[in-house]
This record gives sequence, structure tokens and C-alpha cells, in this order.
Amino acid sequence: MQEITAPPILSLLIMDDTKIKKHITAEYFKASGPGGQKINKTMTAVRLRIPSIGVVSESRTHRTQGENYRSALRKLRLGLSLLQKEMPDPSFISQIRPYLKNGLRVNEKNSDFPLVRACVSGTVSAHNGNIKTAAEELGTSTNRLIKFLHSNRDILTAIHATGNKNDG
Repeated sequence: MQEITAPPILSLLIMDDTKIKKHITAEYFKASGPGGQKINKTMTAVRLRIPSIGVVSESRTHRTQGENYRSALRKLRLGLSLLQKEMPDPSFISQIRPYLKNGLRVNEKNSDFPLVRACVSGTVSAHNGNIKTAAEELGTSTNRLIKFLHSNRDILTAIHATGNKNDG
């Protein structure tokens, strides 16, 4: 079986659920733990992975396979968003422009949140953590970018982890 190479991270993030399925392998299994009789007897838990990138997400908290699939897909997109380390193409920045103009106020439940997070992560990373330069590139204020990063600390953690790997 030939492995399919995944497109760039930002392209994966803007794909709808049916298109991204082509790049995902899904595994269904029985969840364990509390939740009544049904949870231990049916294959409702879901593990999704993008083999060419190595990203894996899992969900087992919901009672149905469909709900767990959607939850795992959401987690997969959030995980992908932290892997963006290069400067995003201007076309992706233009897609998040409404959020940039609104002070980077975007709810985690918003379907565009992973794309916003990836663009911010990529821009800050491309500027070696220089918040002022990254804010200018994104067209937002330094203060707004700092507030966004403060509420999404995993972005800075991912950037610093990558920097440490490159240094040593």
C-alpha cells in the first residue's frame, strides 16, 4: 500500500471534513472506564492519525462513534495548528483577517480557530519569537498578540520546543 503524502499543514486545516478524510486513517475501538454498559460493548472510541506527519488524536468520551470522530478530528486540527513553523502564505493571513481586525478574539469552538492559531504560530516562529515583528506582519497590535498568546500558551511552548531542538 502506497502512503499518501499530506499537503502542507495550513492546507489541511482549511479542508472540509470529507476532503481531510483522504489523509487520515481512522481506528475504532472499545472505550474503557465509566459510562454504563454501552461504552464497554461497542466500538465508539476513535483514534485518527495522519501517518505522513505523525499526528494522532483520540476521543472516547462520547456515547457515539460519530461524536467521538468529530471530537478527535477537532483535536487533530488543533494539534496540526501547533506544527506550523513557517511564515504562512498571505492567502491564509487574508482568511483570518477578520479575527486580526477584531483583536484576535476567536473562540476555541470556532471552526477557524485552528487556522488562526497556525497562522499566529507560524508567524511568531518565523520571526524567532519576536512578538513586535510578528504583530506587524499579521497587521495587529503587539498587545493583542500578547493577549492571544497568553490565552494560548501551548503556541509558545511549541515554538520554544522547536527552538531547543534546533539549538542542540
